[in-house]
Amino acid sequence: MRAVWWREVRELLLPGLGAGVALWALGGDWAVRTQHPDRVALFGVVGGGFGLFQGLLDRRRRDDGFLLHRPASALRVHAARGLAGLTWLLVGALAFAGGLAYERQRWDSFPWIAYRDMLRVAEGRFDSDHGPAVTPRAELLVLFGLVTAAAWAAARFGVTRRRPVLAVLTTGIAVLGTWSFVARTPDVPSAVVATGIAAVGWFTWGLLDLAGARR
Repeated sequence: MRAVWWREVRELLLPGLGAGVALWALGGDWAVRTQHPDRVALFGVVGGGFGLFQGLLDRRRRDDGFLLHRPASALRVHAARGLAGLTWLLVGALAFAGGLAYERQRWDSFPWIAYRDMLRVAEGRFDSDHGPAVTPRAELLVLFGLVTAAAWAAARFGVTRRRPVLAVLTTGIAVLGTWSFVARTPDVPSAVVATGIAAVGWFTWGLLDLAGARR
């Protein structure tokens, strides 16, 4: 299945790099701003956009001879393709971490310390007398990643509907329904659990749907 995985990774190169650049920018932005759970929607936009691209590939793969004649089960073939998408999401997570680390290092080495502190006070980002901007909590970082993955899986599932109108409707319902489901949670830990369930659910449903279409 390595050949299937590698082919999908290569074909997702441009959208994968685009998602990585966007997550790098989000990491840099969040390194110097107070963290708010409601801004997690930005990660959903990135994940959903990436899912749209892979979903379009899924539509083409339904009649792809390279996949149809592989000496392996449909489930294994599409699991390898799903793993390729997850690989690019992992690259995006590393890009986010890199952007966050780079911006924090650059900000903390800013030569005019008094001016920097004045900016932090003015923007409500000053956390202590000599401390850096507010550090993202671990649970928020987990939520960011899961929202990206859930939006990717939901958008990818929706786009693969055979009829274009149904694909558009299903994509909108899947993505917005997932966001509504997560937004109704009372706190961040609950949102993490809800988003994790949504991500696994959409990924599994999409995998079974694609595998069934090949039989």
